[in-house]
Amino acid sequence: MASDPRSLEAEAELVNPLGYHVSLAKPDYLLGSVRCALAGRATALMVFLGSPRTTRLPEADSLKCPEAFGLWEEKGRERRNLVVHFPYIINPSSPDPQSRMRAQQAIRAELQLMEECGLSLCCLHPGSSLNGDRLALAQQGFLELAPIFAEFPGIRIGIENMAGKGSEVGVGLMEIKLLLEAVPLPNVGLCLDTCHLWDSGFPVDDVPLLERTVAETIGLDKLFLIHLNDSVHPRGSHRDRHANLGKGCIGFRPLCAIVASPAFRSVPKILETPEAAGASTHAHEVELLRKGAGL
Repeated sequence: MASDPRSLEAEAELVNPLGYHVSLAKPDYLLGSVRCALAGRATALMVFLGSPRTTRLPEADSLKCPEAFGLWEEKGRERRNLVVHFPYIINPSSPDPQSRMRAQQAIRAELQLMEECGLSLCCLHPGSSLNGDRLALAQQGFLELAPIFAEFPGIRIGIENMAGKGSEVGVGLMEIKLLLEAVPLPNVGLCLDTCHLWDSGFPVDDVPLLERTVAETIGLDKLFLIHLNDSVHPRGSHRDRHANLGKGCIGFRPLCAIVASPAFRSVPKILETPEAAGASTHAHEVELLRKGAGL
């Protein structure tokens, strides 16, 4: 008996998790986020547990995680593809020891809340050195984070590569490699942002080169998450402005090739592309990517 093409299509979508950032808001919190993602046929999603501009967090009981997990898994999705983005204001690479301590406290609080809720994948910006020595401060900051990360072996922590705006650290894959060497733990790896990597100077549109470079520099087993974004600006601009898929300088076909890549197939891919006021483009972009990748 021939296989149902619709079943094969659904299986391909689940094996290759693809989704987008959604809001987490009262009254349904994560349950509402899951409903939004499911409405767009996403098989992965990303949220902030609190405001991205503060370190205040809600109580675990208010987030409706059991109901969210139940609905997500009822629709055939995997809990491991639910992603938490840590707040932007956390700066673990600050030259000020007190600021680094506050960042460490905020990171521990996020990880504790994730553990309490049963969430297991997150991403973190590595921060900024301000007026200090970029690489020295970044390595020091992550050496100080190592014992905190070690407390949560069940949570995978993706350190996001940055575009190189201002005094950002973790610019490009070689700098991420240095940070990971400071935290040699199996649960700490890479969150690959395509816009950031392009803006830092890497030719993301050469997908075979991207595959080889990630494998040789970081290791495919250490690639935990992909932020799939086009870039407004030319390669090497260090600007960090995301564009909608195919509307920027990377182009639609390379981003589809990343989705289709066997090397990246099982890695959750999250869109952080712009949305027009009052309208969601993410579900449409997910559908375009699936068609472009042959899923």
